[in-house]
Amino acid sequence: LPGVTGPVAQIWSALSAVSGLLAVTVTFRGPLLAPVLLALATVVAVAGRSDLAARWAAIGFGVVGVAVFLDGTPPAALATATPMAAPDVMSALAASVLAAVWAAAVAWSWVRTSVDEPGARALWFGAGAVIVYAVTAFTVTVGVLIGGPGGGFLAGHMAATICWIALAAGLFSYALRARRRDARAAPIAGGLALTAAAMAKLFLFDLGTLDGIFRVVAFIVVGLVLLAMGAGYARSLAAKGDPSDSQGPQEMPAAPSC
Repeated sequence: LPGVTGPVAQIWSALSAVSGLLAVTVTFRGPLLAPVLLALATVVAVAGRSDLAARWAAIGFGVVGVAVFLDGTPPAALATATPMAAPDVMSALAASVLAAVWAAAVAWSWVRTSVDEPGARALWFGAGAVIVYAVTAFTVTVGVLIGGPGGGFLAGHMAATICWIALAAGLFSYALRARRRDARAAPIAGGLALTAAAMAKLFLFDLGTLDGIFRVVAFIVVGLVLLAMGAGYARSLAAKGDPSDSQGPQEMPAAPSC
């Protein structure tokens, strides 16, 4: 507003964010709370991407929303087949999608501003962790909803492992297409970390939990994606090659005369 100084505007923004958080938590309770908080956080992150107070408000809304989401869909519910009521299932599905979108929006809104390189890398790694958990929660919840706590639970974890390795392949593909060398470090590091996490899940959890066709499909698909990633990396190295290879035969320099 005209005539409002910076500190006063920041105080007003902080108070309005706290008031909005209290209003949402009082009005929307139960299964609706996490999706509404994450949706509000996503909208604030995108609409207020140029304002520092709005970006902090988006982080605050999202952190509270993720905490409520984790309370309704804890890691223990993903490790064992846990049937849920219909409202809780719809809340978990909506919150998992919105949590992934919020994490990406917050990281993007901060990276596009004056955040330094280590801070941007930390933001993307944090956003990646939230996205991976949200994807796992979504696939397992959909699997239990469709196939029940037996085969549906196994199918959900099989899909989660495939999604993990697919996300890693997407990060490597983005790193190969990046023109600036400094823009490749974060995607490559994230892809390596996600590949290691997918392989750890495959051998430590899926190997002992999945059975039958689910285990076979998980190992085959992950193996094929790993082979494709290796082939793509080898092709990129061959495409770069040695600059002297594309210049044809070079003439030998004449020996210096005495």
